[in-house]
Amino acid sequence: MNKHILLLIVPFTTLLGGCKKQTVMEECPQVAEAPQEFLNYWFFPEGSYWVYRQRGSAPAVYDTVRAFAAKTRVFKPGQATYGLPTCVALYEANFSHSNRTFFRGLSSLQNFMGFENISSLNSGSAWGGQQTTNAGNLYSPGLFFAYPLPPPGTMLSPDGPLLLDTAAVTVPVGRFARSRHFAVFFRDSTVGNYLRRFQLSRGVGYTRLVYTGIGTWELVAYKINR
Repeated sequence: MNKHILLLIVPFTTLLGGCKKQTVMEECPQVAEAPQEFLNYWFFPEGSYWVYRQRGSAPAVYDTVRAFAAKTRVFKPGQATYGLPTCVALYEANFSHSNRTFFRGLSSLQNFMGFENISSLNSGSAWGGQQTTNAGNLYSPGLFFAYPLPPPGTMLSPDGPLLLDTAAVTVPVGRFARSRHFAVFFRDSTVGNYLRRFQLSRGVGYTRLVYTGIGTWELVAYKINR
């Protein structure tokens, strides 16, 4: 090859390499983590389960909810975040329903199993839990918990839910003092089935759930994996 052509090629290829955009991923100076008091109400280890009975059913109707995934992610500056914040711990938990009559999923590939997904939201020192569902007969409740928790009588957001009280709740499996009782008003109960009232207990999760169309479900057994 002509040495003059070679001399031209080398600078040109160097120039091309210099034009390639480099994404530099940086370490987080610090990571914002959610308070354990917030996580204690919904973020439970994989393998945990809860058994609920539909009140008044005869013969008894049950639904077993299992935590099949729980993960924490942190995006670093310079990393593709898909619109999520960097240097903030992102918590996500996934749950399955055993009852395919009342909590039926949409896909035959998943054996029509109903699923719930809960993910964390963050704004400075404020944290929220957002719940979605794939169950075709239910509306997703959306925001269902927040930290710091406002006083009773306060909406967690303009769309709710409303914190009714912090009184103890008694269900078949026992009495739980550290409970939070919420009501949802922003759905029209004549349109479809949705979660209308629910009680969350610290270290346990949902202890009682009241739906518009499928009645009240109460906790009869549970196990939290450690």
